[in-house]
Formats: sequence, structure tokens, C-alpha cells
Amino acid sequence: MNTPTLHPAVRLALLYAVLAGAWIILSDRVLAALTSDPLLLTRLQTANGWDVAAAVKARVPTCPVVLLTGWADQHTDETAGPGVVDRVLHKPVRLQELLEVIAELTPVRTAGGDPARDSAGPPGRD
Repeated sequence: MNTPTLHPAVRLALLYAVLAGAWIILSDRVLAALTSDPLLLTRLQTANGWDVAAAVKARVPTCPVVLLTGWADQHTDETAGPGVVDRVLHKPVRLQELLEVIAELTPVRTAGGDPARDSAGPPGRD
């Protein structure tokens, strides 16, 4: 007896649906366990990356914020206001590009040292 198999695209779509559904159900349960305030719960459930970035910058203005997006051109400083994110990287992000941005936004610091001088690397590497 020949058992029919699902086309790989159909299997992928079903897997995505199951994982997305689990994410929605489980993330709502985690949020509900963290707060019983219905207004805060609604706000947390609808927050997006720009909202989180703005909240981080409001609380710790010196914290570097890098936003990864799959949208080609819709996310700019105008979306959340200037200074909310330090960089917007478009998916797929190359590892080298990510490492370069991290190095640029997080200069190496030594105890009592000058971040600008310390991030230049060891002496004699010109």
C-alpha cells in the first residue's frame, strides 16, 4: 500500500503554523504570569521592536541598540524618532557585518582607560 506524502512546502507551512501557534499561546501565558494588570498585559502583547528599542533608550540612553528587520525600506529613524536605534540591519545579516557593528558600538574599555584610545587596538598596529 502506497502512503501519500505531503509536499515539502505543505510540511513547512504546517510546521510554521504549529510553531507560530505555540509561540502565541505560550508567550501570552508567560506574560500573564508576569503581570495581572490588563492594560500592561495588552501593551506587552502588542509591543514591537521599535517600542522595545525606545523603552531601552529612554531608560539607558547610552545602551547601543541594533534592530534587525526583514522589511526592506520601511524602518528608518522616522519610524520611532531620531536616536532610538543606533543601527538598522536588514535580514539576512552577514556575520561579519554584525561583528563590525558590535565592535563599532561597543568600544573596548579598560579600567580607567580612554574608550576612544582603547578601541584603536594595541600600540604598533598601524
